[in-house]
Amino acid sequence: MDLPQECLSCIALSGIKRVYSDCVGPTSGGINIPGLVLLSKRPLRNIRKVDLIPGIKQILPRSYLYAEVDGIGPIACTHLTANLGKIYYEPYLQSKFSSWRDQNLHDVQTLVQDFRDFPRMIIMGDLNCGPSVPEQNVAEDFSASFQALMDNNFTAPYVTKLGMCTYCHENKFVVQNENLIIDHILLKGFEAKSVKVS
Repeated sequence: MDLPQECLSCIALSGIKRVYSDCVGPTSGGINIPGLVLLSKRPLRNIRKVDLIPGIKQILPRSYLYAEVDGIGPIACTHLTANLGKIYYEPYLQSKFSSWRDQNLHDVQTLVQDFRDFPRMIIMGDLNCGPSVPEQNVAEDFSASFQALMDNNFTAPYVTKLGMCTYCHENKFVVQNENLIIDHILLKGFEAKSVKVS
């Protein structure tokens, strides 16, 4: 089966009516497959989208948006590979990864490699990895990936100052019974003055 990337993702993530209208019907249009957007009150320069695994079709492709923000410097917004259970079902990546954990670690290693020469950097988004914070009843999720970021000079002020779940089991859209911190704003070369939940 040699479907375009847009159709693979549309089939996996949408109902049959949406699949028909977006992929087959006469009003076919593009979709933002990774679901990324950068909004800024300050001008953005050198904007680009970077695929984390380029050139290979995937059901759930992962990317990051890169930009340079006036007065701040380089930033990236991303949505990394999620913990989707025990069965790893990316057909074209089976020879490269054996689990979602492996793919998430690859995503993180790609970010670390791409930004290794930046003394100051901000990475934000749903990284789908985080540490345990027992005093806040937060479980780990792909903690080796999170630690790889910390080991490469990124800091997680939200985790260290608040440590409350960002993906909480009370949320009716959360399918697990665990509280997780998987959404982050990571800093490299910056110091957070404060952290708040809004």
